Amino acid sequence: DQKNTINHLKDELEEARQELQNKENEWNMHQDQCPLLNQDIAKEVEDKRKAEIRRYQIGSQQMDASMGKMVQENKDLEDERDDLKERLSTQTSQIEQRNVEIDKLREELEKIKASDNKK
Repeated sequence: DQKNTINHLKDELEEARQELQNKENEWNMHQDQCPLLNQDIAKEVEDKRKAEIRRYQIGSQQMDASMGKMVQENKDLEDERDDLKERLSTQTSQIEQRNVEIDKLREELEKIKASDNKK
């Protein structure tokens, strides 16, 4: 009976040792894969995060540059439009002034013709 108890305890001890070995193996695998415990994995995760941040920063810079270019092009077009409006206004004013001068010259011509016809 005592021999059975000893054998049973030996079996339990062997099972406990086996379970301990399994838990140690699990822990070692966990240490190898856990970024909090494995510096290489932690560095790899950090490098990936930094690379992603850089991609977003570059994209943001490109978008800022593109927006700046579009704003400048829009301002240039507005300036060109304003210049064209000013030129049109100036030319319209000049045409109106010439029309007034032509009308005066016609009136004078009509007066001259009328006075020549009276003679």
